Amino acid sequence: MGWADRMPQLLIVAIALAGAGLGYAVGRGVFARREGARAVAEQRYRVIAEEASDIVVLHENNKIVFTSGAMKRLLDRTPQEFEAGKYLNIVHPDDLEEAGKVLGQPVPGETRHATYRVRHADGHYVWFEVSTRAVYNQAGEFVQEISVGRDITERKRQEAEVVAAQERAEAANRAKSFFLAIMSHELRTPLNAVIGFSDILKGEMFGPVGNARYKDYVEGIHSSGRHLLGVINDILDMTKLDTDQLALERQTVDVSEVVGDCAGYIATLAKDGGVTLAVDVPGLRIDADPTRLRQVVLNLLSNAVKFSHRGGHVQVTAREEGGQAILTIRDSGIGMKAEDIPIALERFGQIDSALNRRYEGVGLGLPLTKQLVELHGGTLAIVSAQNEGTTVRVTLPGCRPAGLRAVA
Repeated sequence: MGWADRMPQLLIVAIALAGAGLGYAVGRGVFARREGARAVAEQRYRVIAEEASDIVVLHENNKIVFTSGAMKRLLDRTPQEFEAGKYLNIVHPDDLEEAGKVLGQPVPGETRHATYRVRHADGHYVWFEVSTRAVYNQAGEFVQEISVGRDITERKRQEAEVVAAQERAEAANRAKSFFLAIMSHELRTPLNAVIGFSDILKGEMFGPVGNARYKDYVEGIHSSGRHLLGVINDILDMTKLDTDQLALERQTVDVSEVVGDCAGYIATLAKDGGVTLAVDVPGLRIDADPTRLRQVVLNLLSNAVKFSHRGGHVQVTAREEGGQAILTIRDSGIGMKAEDIPIALERFGQIDSALNRRYEGVGLGLPLTKQLVELHGGTLAIVSAQNEGTTVRVTLPGCRPAGLRAVA
């Protein structure tokens, strides 16, 4: 066979060899690209692991096979110091039980958490928040364990500062309450004497005072003494409420009797101020502390009369609704803006009003009244409009009718 006859066969072989060479080149190119991509990925993962702010530890066969660079930066420790039982040697003695929460092999899907202190190489302790997970293959076999530790020392320091500040504030508050309670007791004793003796002089029990001006002075002493005693009593009650020392002495109370007593007491103030006082309360019985209930009603009535113009009126009504006593006190007084109501309910809250400034007060009556109502399990709500009057609604639980009875 000549060269001419062999040309077709040689051509086929040449094509085959060329194809094989091309395939090898293509395969080699693909392999090179894959290796390059893998190298890039590995470089990225290496940078992430080394520069991450958290400590990353990888365990295989109970040995550490990888630790991130943060271990050196945060603790100045070597991987060997974290292997096996050596790890617990650098955990704070008080945190050994907590550190034990992440020991052992987690089950599939479980993440174990613990927060504890680890000793730095120089001796100080660093707080860590540690999470541990296990990696399993498709056959369910354990492969490796990954632990991540985050430095939370600064967060712990801030938390400690907050706790310390709260403790200091609570201690200061207790000291304040104790001081006010002591002072209230100490002031009430001489005040009771001042009020008592001025009451004797006012009533001229041992004969006429003589000069009319002296009688006016006695009236002023008696009035001022009673006002100051009321303020001191309010402060003392506030301190008791703050320290949970104000206990209610509950019994069956007739609301109409309580309101009637308070209305009789406030009648003189209403008459002197030219204010009409109308009371219409049926016989309703509730379980309450009669002394504290009188304090509530008296505070609300005195406020209503005090802040009413001459010629104004104050109305007190009550009804039973759904097992609750609803006591309503309406006045036609100066009222207040809606945004001022929360201020009025705050301790020592003062609303900027020229008419308000005409009357004495430290801003404790209304807040104390609200707290006493809430201590009974009730609510106090206020609706008011400036120059149109105020309506206060007190709701108290455990009410039952006791036969209709009007108090006028």
